[in-house]
Order: sequence, then structure tokens, then C-alpha cells
Amino acid sequence: MPLGQLFAYTLPLLVAVGWVVLLVCKRRSNGRLELALGVFLLAAWLGMYPRFDVYHMVATLPVFLWGLVLLAHAAQEHGIGVPLGGRGGAFLVPGLALLLFFVSFSQSFLRFSRGELVLTLRPHFRGALLPVPWEERVRLHGHLLRAQAAKAPGFLVSPFAGFWYLVAAMKNPTPFDYPMSTAFGRKGEEQVIRALEAGAIPWVCWERGAWPLRPQRLEAYLVNAWRPGEDLGVCQVYERPLAPP
Repeated sequence: MPLGQLFAYTLPLLVAVGWVVLLVCKRRSNGRLELALGVFLLAAWLGMYPRFDVYHMVATLPVFLWGLVLLAHAAQEHGIGVPLGGRGGAFLVPGLALLLFFVSFSQSFLRFSRGELVLTLRPHFRGALLPVPWEERVRLHGHLLRAQAAKAPGFLVSPFAGFWYLVAAMKNPTPFDYPMSTAFGRKGEEQVIRALEAGAIPWVCWERGAWPLRPQRLEAYLVNAWRPGEDLGVCQVYERPLAPP
């Protein structure tokens, strides 16, 4: 596991354990610090729910970094030898942030120098570092998706839908750029199904495979009510059923 991912997974657990220890040590105090810190930590944990992957956890790291600073100061108040008080505590968060940036940049630079990453110069995605297998997928299948999109705007159902919208210069006809079951909410899938039935979305491209949090109601509707079309490599096209003669 890369060092940055290990840090992202370890820090929330470390701070959570530290908060519990703080509660035990200061159970006789007024508890305002513990309560305030607990509220922010709870909000950060809820921000990661229900999918605790690195993408969701990275967004919460600033909260946990500041929580670590507060816990370090509280530890010194109780005489625990944590050398982070005073000026040291003030430099902890920026120091850790700079260290994390340096490690991440170094890993990307090494992968780029080994030819594992390429600098993409494609429209709408210029200047990003892209893994070589993904660049190969774009070369092999991107023109098929662009040709399909030239007919009419369609809806991409894939965990990487945002990337393929950029590659094909497509506009998403729905509000759901991240088409997973948790992103649709309670009525999102029904909203898309109604748009499909009304003809507002002429085709859907579904990425096959066992990717997590697939919208199962939408999948069942497409399989049962629509007809499969062209296989674009990155996804399978589904089109409206033909009208009876």
C-alpha cells in the first residue's frame, strides 16, 4: 500500500482512539473541548460513510490533522510526553501536509520516470498524469464513445463516468455524475428511469462487471425493458426498444 494511502487510513483511527483516551482522562472536567472535538470528528466519519475508500477519506484528513494537534496539547496538559506543544504543535499540520505532498509528488514523479504514467494532452483533460493502461483504453475505445455521443447525448453508468464524459466531450443529461446507488439517493434511480421512459435519454452505456454500489434498480430496468446495442469496449450500449410494426 502506498505511504499516502496508509496515512489516510491510519490517521482517523489514531485520532479516534486518542479522543476516547482524552474522554477517560478528563471525565471530571467540563468536557467542552472533548464535546466540540467529538462533534467535528463525528462529522468527518459521517463524511466517509458508507464507503471508506481512500477518495472519501482524503477529504476528511484536515479535520483529523487538527484533531491530532488538539489531542497533542491535551496530552501535554496531563503530563504525557508528546513533544508537540508550543511551536511544535503549531507546525504539526503544515508539516504533515508538506510531508504528504512531498511523498505523493515523489511517487508520481518516480512512476512518470519509469513510464508508468503519461502526461495527457487531450481536450478537457490537459496536463493530468494518466496511467498507461488508461491511456491505452482511451486510444482503443475513446473514438467509439465519441462516435456514439455524436448521435445524441447519452447517460454513462460507470464508476469512471466522469472520466469518459471528458474523453468523449459529452454532457451528462442527468444530475448524477457519479452513478452509484448511494449517489442516487432514494428517488434518483426512479428519476432516471422516468427520463428513459419519456425519451429524454436516447441511450445508456453500462460498464459491465462487479463494480461496487451498482444501481441495481436501473440495471434491472435496462436489462428487462431496453435492448442491447453496440459494445464500445468500455461499456455496453442499451437503446430504446423498437416500436412494434
